[in-house]
Amino acid sequence: MYDSEALPGFGRGWGFSCLIERGEERLLFDAGWDGALLCSNLRELGIRPEGIGRVVLSHAHWDHLGGLTHLLRKGMHLYVPSSLSGHLKEELSSRSRLHEVRKAGRIGGGVWTTG
Repeated sequence: MYDSEALPGFGRGWGFSCLIERGEERLLFDAGWDGALLCSNLRELGIRPEGIGRVVLSHAHWDHLGGLTHLLRKGMHLYVPSSLSGHLKEELSSRSRLHEVRKAGRIGGGVWTTG
């Protein structure tokens, strides 16, 4: 959904994000740096940002989580590494259904994390 290289019709920028679809479930892995660009790329594929049910953050670098602010909502499942700062986890938990990833396990839709 977001990278430093892009196909025609899509915006590009610093950071990374990819969409995993399985059946009706949509999971976003990382959120890039620019939320407006991320949402624009989603819409280019006909996907409403509200249609993303789960987001997994790989690590706490801004170019992987900056775009998250455009996606957060109360019912969204957000999976974050346990190494994320306590203050950030507290803020994110007030705006999503936060799941702290401490070890390998299933996230949903046939997607697993190595922890």
